Amino acid sequence: MTANRILSAPSRPSADATQPSERTDLAGDLKAEQVMGARTLEALHGSIRKWERIANEGAQNGGSGDCPLCHIYLVTRKNCVGCPVRVRTGFPNCLKTPYHRFVQASYAGNESAMREHAQAELDFLRSLLPVSDHQSDGEASEAVSEADGPQS
Repeated sequence: MTANRILSAPSRPSADATQPSERTDLAGDLKAEQVMGARTLEALHGSIRKWERIANEGAQNGGSGDCPLCHIYLVTRKNCVGCPVRVRTGFPNCLKTPYHRFVQASYAGNESAMREHAQAELDFLRSLLPVSDHQSDGEASEAVSEADGPQS
């Protein structure tokens, strides 16, 4: 005789749950240096350089096609899982960042708004750097772990 039991599906953590950095505030005992791996940090620096060129030199934005973070997290992972931008905002595809306001200004041909939002995006990306990285003028922190996304 079998007992009547109500079976519920086992709770599965989301794909994001395996990423300790998925917390939107990087709270707890983990520091950003421990959460962001060297590969991600290198890509973040590349994305910052991209937005420096856009904000300061009027370079063209190639969207995800010329974004080092997107090359790791948009192309190889569904919904930007693990991307520091998504970690901060809680949304994929750079939603809730100045990026989309920049794109809207670009479509409208509003160059002053484009410069403003490009600078805001640059500032946002810089805010994602680990504190020790701000202090070392762009050099990668030695405390960075190797907890990055898939290798190409």
